[in-house]
Amino acid sequence: MRKSIDVPLLFKLWHTELKNDELASRIGVARGHLWYLRQKYGLPERKKRRTRPPSDDPTPEEIAERCAEVRRGWSAEEEARRLCGKPARWRPPQYHKFDPKTMTFSC
Repeated sequence: MRKSIDVPLLFKLWHTELKNDELASRIGVARGHLWYLRQKYGLPERKKRRTRPPSDDPTPEEIAERCAEVRRGWSAEEEARRLCGKPARWRPPQYHKFDPKTMTFSC
C-alpha cells in the first residue's frame, strides 16, 4: 500500500532551496517521483542547479607559465623521457626480396 503524501508540505518545500534528494526524503518519496508529483499538482519547474561562474580560457602566456612550473618538478630522467617520447611498440612490416639463386633475402 502506498504511503499518502503530505501535499501542503510538498507545496511548502517545493519553493525552497532544498536539493531534490533532500526534498524527496522529507516527503517520503523517491527522487524520480518528484517529476510525477510536479505534473500531478501543476507545480512550476524548480530552479536549475547552481553552476560555477564561467571562467575565461587561459592565455598562451599563462599556459606557458604553468607548463614551466610543471617542468620544474621533473627529474632529469623524466625530462629526457618526455623529450624523446616513448619508444614505439609497433613497427611497420618489412618486406625482403628473396633471391632464389643465392637462396637469401635482401632489403
